[in-house]
This record gives sequence, C-alpha cells and structure tokens, in this order.
Amino acid sequence: MTNTSSPAVGDSIGARLRAARERAGLSSLQAAAKLHLEPRMIEALEAGEFPELGAPVYVRGHLRRYAELLGTPAGELLDEMEKAHPGVQDVFF
Repeated sequence: MTNTSSPAVGDSIGARLRAARERAGLSSLQAAAKLHLEPRMIEALEAGEFPELGAPVYVRGHLRRYAELLGTPAGELLDEMEKAHPGVQDVFF
C-alpha cells in the first residue's frame, strides 16, 4: 500500500513514527538520546502504548517532540490520535 500524500488507512501513529525514524537513519537508542528520553519511551511511542508515557500532557509533549525530530507533522499525529480515540481526549488527552 503506497500513498505518498497521506497515511494509508490502518497505519498506526507508532508505525508512522517508526518508519520516519528509519528513514532518518536513526536507531531507537539514538532518537532517545537526542530527545533525552529513556529508550522505553521511544518504544512506547512506536508501539502506541501512550498510557505508558504518563499524564496526557507528557504524551502530547513526547509525541510532538519526537515528530519534530523526525520531520513529521506533529499536528497531524495529534489530530489522528484524537480521532482514533474519540471521547478519550477529555479523560486521557
């Protein structure tokens, strides 16, 4: 499935982040070091395990910073997260 203008249906946020990291030629350890995060945080982002990252404010911040490091539009990913989890924004995001 190749669609260069927008993500394919079913592509997870984590899969998009992982693909962007790999395109950037970074290992998860290198990305974690650049962001001053534990490697498990990068793994949680790429696995879509957002509750593992702590409070919602931290999830948004980590996602935004990671996306910016990788040159991926952070706003798109945050919007996608809210769409994928309707009604959760008030509780989790």
